[in-house]
Amino acid sequence: MGRRGPRPTPTAELERRGTLKKSRRADEPEVAAGVPPKPDGLGEHGAALWDELAEPLAAAGVLTPLDGKALQLACRDWEEYHEHLTTLDEEGRILESKTGSKYQHPAEGMKNRALDRLRRWLIEFGLTPSSRSNVTATTPQKATGSLLKIHDECKV
Repeated sequence: MGRRGPRPTPTAELERRGTLKKSRRADEPEVAAGVPPKPDGLGEHGAALWDELAEPLAAAGVLTPLDGKALQLACRDWEEYHEHLTTLDEEGRILESKTGSKYQHPAEGMKNRALDRLRRWLIEFGLTPSSRSNVTATTPQKATGSLLKIHDECKV
């Protein structure tokens, strides 16, 4: 069963508020911001998303070298989303069975699931308007609007 209740408040946010109880967070690792190496095997759209997000997220203090797999999964979901869009453009969203009944193309559901997974990754990195306030950078600098620019350019 998953974790219950709201997500834990980031340690940096608790420090800023003055409510941090260090005994409860003593074993939490500290990781400096930085760009993880770009993984091999990303398709055209996935690689483009990596190039678009990695540097600005690291500069904002949101991305660390340990977050490479999470960003890679987001890029793969973006790639999968585009693959299903291509299939739907070629074959149509509604198919007809041998008996003449119409049904939704299976790629429509797969596209929607890939988009849902991508949306969850975007939330993790603070790339949606409501999630942006919940992300705390690992560096003391504040983002200078780069996250807003990324979100506006990323047409999901």
